[in-house]
Amino acid sequence: MSQAQGTQIEDAARAAAEWWAEQIGAPVFKAIRGDEPDRQSQDFGAMTMMLGTMLADRHPIREGQGEKFATALATAIVEGLDRNDRGLSLGVDYGPDLMLAEAADVAGIHTGRFPYKTVMWVNRDYVTAALGYGAKDRLIWNAPDWSRPSCGQHQYDADWNALDGICVKPRYHEDDCGDYAPDPARCTVCGGTYRDHYGSREVRLNHSWNPGDRS
Repeated sequence: MSQAQGTQIEDAARAAAEWWAEQIGAPVFKAIRGDEPDRQSQDFGAMTMMLGTMLADRHPIREGQGEKFATALATAIVEGLDRNDRGLSLGVDYGPDLMLAEAADVAGIHTGRFPYKTVMWVNRDYVTAALGYGAKDRLIWNAPDWSRPSCGQHQYDADWNALDGICVKPRYHEDDCGDYAPDPARCTVCGGTYRDHYGSREVRLNHSWNPGDRS
């Protein structure tokens, strides 16, 4: 590994670790979608948030713990990226995964301070995270020379029938999808479009979408 590659991995790891340190400093306990219409789910979400907040309040972070945690986590991430060129994930369901928990233990931080339903993907070129249940992936860090791809999410109508447009905004954009352009991809089985496979029931084909390269 070159010195430049090593520095880039360290930058990615540090950005990822500092993001987690920020989250445990002010944890979010979002266990359901914000627009969940079901009353039982709403009650569950409210109760979960209250209990999570109570537990976190009992275990505040003292001065220096956040930095100690970030340093331990960044070291672990660098080691993980050295072993795996394809990147790694860090996550919390209702408790943190092993790498996060071990860094918290080094810093003396209670694991009840981690945000629920949160996941991060750490790659050598970029880092993304989704904070809370149902959250979109957000770009946390990227290398200066990283070529950011387009979003590529398909367009849907009001009834969630697929259309043939794809979002051409940069991937991991902050706002909603839009700026749709026709999807040039075609199914390698039948030559049909995405809409032909997942549009309204009247037009759907009887096999799965198997696209070729978009060109």
